[in-house]
Amino acid sequence: MIRGRSVVAVFAFVLAYMLPPSAELLAQSSAEAKANPASSAVRHWTFDVVSIRPSSDGGFAMGVGPDGYRATGAPLAATILNAYFPIRQQVRSELVGAPDWVWKTRYDFTGKVAAADVAEWQRYRADPASMAGNPMLQSMLRAALAERCGLQIRREPGTIRGYALVLDKKGINRKEVKEASAAMPDLPIKVPMVGGGFLVPFTRGTSNPQVQYVHVTMAAFANQLYGFVGAAVVDRTGLTGAYDFSLPKLLEGAQAAEASPNDVWDFQKLGLKLEPITIPVQTVVVTHIDKPDAN
Repeated sequence: MIRGRSVVAVFAFVLAYMLPPSAELLAQSSAEAKANPASSAVRHWTFDVVSIRPSSDGGFAMGVGPDGYRATGAPLAATILNAYFPIRQQVRSELVGAPDWVWKTRYDFTGKVAAADVAEWQRYRADPASMAGNPMLQSMLRAALAERCGLQIRREPGTIRGYALVLDKKGINRKEVKEASAAMPDLPIKVPMVGGGFLVPFTRGTSNPQVQYVHVTMAAFANQLYGFVGAAVVDRTGLTGAYDFSLPKLLEGAQAAEASPNDVWDFQKLGLKLEPITIPVQTVVVTHIDKPDAN
C-alpha cells in the first residue's frame, strides 16, 4: 500500500508539465500530444538568465511565471525531476544515483526567458495540452542544469509504485457517473484538465467536500489523480467516453495522510477503485553533478 505523500509529490502538485515516463502512460497521453504538435518538434531552448543560490529564507515556492521558472527553497532534485518527468508521475525512485545534497540542500533557482522567447513561452504556459509535455521548459531546465551543475545522466529501465484506476465488482455507477452533457454547464470556477474537460475544486473546511468533474474521460481523471494520491495512476477501466461526476473526499488532515486513497476519496460511490500496481518507467541515473556556485 502507498501511504501519504512524499516531498516530491508536494512539488509535483504545485507545477504541471513534462513528458510521459512509461509506455502505458505514453499511450494515454497520445491524444494530448496530437493536440500539442509543437511538443514533438526537435528544438533546443535556453534561459536568458539563470540564478542558482543556496536558499536562506526558509520558505518554499515553485512555479512557471509569465517570463520564467522559479523554485524557491527547493532541493535541486525537484528541478531535475521537473526537467525529465511528468509532473503528475514524479516519484523519488525515478531519480537514481543523486548524492544526498541534491535532496537535502535547498536552493533558490530562477530561470528568466529572453524577451524574444516570451510569447512562445506564454503559449505553452497557457495551453492546457502543454501539461502533458512542455518541451520548452524541459529544454531550458536541462541546459541550465548541465551548464551550472555539470549534470550528466543516462536512462535505465526501472519501475515505480503506483495505482490502476479500475471498475469495482458492480461496475460503474451510472447514477453518479453520467454521460457528459451536450452543453458545457455554467461553472463559476473551472480548471482545465489534460485530455479535455474541467474540474471544479472545493474550498477547504467546507462540509461534504467534493471535486466536480465536467466532460472528463477516465484517462484524464486518472492522470489528474496524481495530485491527490501522490503516485502515478493509470486508467484501466476500459471506459472511453466523457463523463460528468463528483468525487467526494471522506478524510482530511492527519487522518488522510495515513490512510489509503480508497479511504480518503469515495471512489466506491462512483463504482471505481484504485489498485496498487508496479509501473515500468525509464529512470534517470545521475552519473555526474557538481554543487552550483552562487552567482
